[in-house]
Amino acid sequence: MKRSFILCAALFAAAIPLWADVVILNNGARLEGRVAPAPGNPDAILFQDYKAKLEIQRDRIQSLTEESDSEDGRRIGDQYFNVHRYQDALENYQKAIELDAENSRAREGLEAARSALTREASLDRRRQIEAIDQKIAESQRLIEEKSYDQAEKTLAEEIEALEPTAEQQSRILDLKRALYRAWALEMEDKLLEGEAARLFEKLLLLDPQDQEAYQHLIQIWEGFPERTQQVADAHRVQLKLNPGDRETRGKLADKLLQLARMQEIEKEDDPTQTSRVDSLYREAVDHYEALLEGVSPRQKQELEKRIADALKNLYARAERRGDWEQSIRLYRELQKYDRSAQDRVLYAMQYWRDIEKTPVQDADARTSLVLRLRKQGLEDLARDEIWKLHQAHPNSPTVNQVLANYAEDALSSALSAYQTGHYQRAESLASAA
Repeated sequence: MKRSFILCAALFAAAIPLWADVVILNNGARLEGRVAPAPGNPDAILFQDYKAKLEIQRDRIQSLTEESDSEDGRRIGDQYFNVHRYQDALENYQKAIELDAENSRAREGLEAARSALTREASLDRRRQIEAIDQKIAESQRLIEEKSYDQAEKTLAEEIEALEPTAEQQSRILDLKRALYRAWALEMEDKLLEGEAARLFEKLLLLDPQDQEAYQHLIQIWEGFPERTQQVADAHRVQLKLNPGDRETRGKLADKLLQLARMQEIEKEDDPTQTSRVDSLYREAVDHYEALLEGVSPRQKQELEKRIADALKNLYARAERRGDWEQSIRLYRELQKYDRSAQDRVLYAMQYWRDIEKTPVQDADARTSLVLRLRKQGLEDLARDEIWKLHQAHPNSPTVNQVLANYAEDALSSALSAYQTGHYQRAESLASAA
């Protein structure tokens, strides 16, 4: 009988699949799990269930019942399920169904495992939400106790790692605002302006429309020239939030004018900054002009003075670049605000614009432009330019005639000066002739 069992067991050991069956030991114990031949030991089997792997001598086995691989997978799934290892159970049920799609008990186990996982996840999530609520309450307490560093760590690191709900995120945002506001104000009271500015900046990242934070930042940055750009940006945001705020518009215009002057000096040799500086001057002009209506005569005069200041810089920059069309347009704009802006400057720029467009070899056309200068009252410039023309075109009848006229006029003026007793002037005019 024993020999027959050993023979059956040996034959079974040669034929069993990786998935085992049901093992009954001589002492009546029932084992369900995976069975395979024991490596290097033909007198034993290797048994494995969800708890352990062990080698069992064949003479201890009363019977070994073979089942399908699918059913064996289902049994392993049941074992995991019974010890609440629902994910492992689900995986084994899935394997069982892959091997036998008709295994109804494996399908039932699969649904049970999924339901258990859902319940477990729901319970875990409730516990997680409760933990977040506790962290939020702790953060509130830390802020009240002015333990700002720990409050920030709790809000920014510990709570975020727990995946708060939308409602909790809203409360967290409110707490962060309260944290950075209180912290920044305390740093400001302690005259730690750099740290206060850093915290107000954090507050604005959370709430870009916080007017109070902008006000504090501007007050801090005003003492640092290198922060002029940030002050201007802050005023821009304030004005966007409240377009009718004339005071803010005026402050922004002043900062833009200051910033343009600073960058014009710092970036004087950097042509890439040309449009940047010009745009700052122009933006300042636009804001000043927007303030002209509805102000007192004295305020209007001050605004026009600042507009003229910006326009002078703009037209001068265009003139230095040789952009005559731009400089002429800007100078005409300047004349609306600056009564001292004479036409003589405009005439000179018009001359330089037109002379650049006139061919060098066209002596008559260039002489015509010089005569226009003389007619406009720019005698000195006209005399210098006709002399240059004479050097370039010594045989031009037109140029020589103009030079002769100049000499005749100079002699006549010298004689008049001599007769009236202005001897020094008479000598100077005679020399020029």
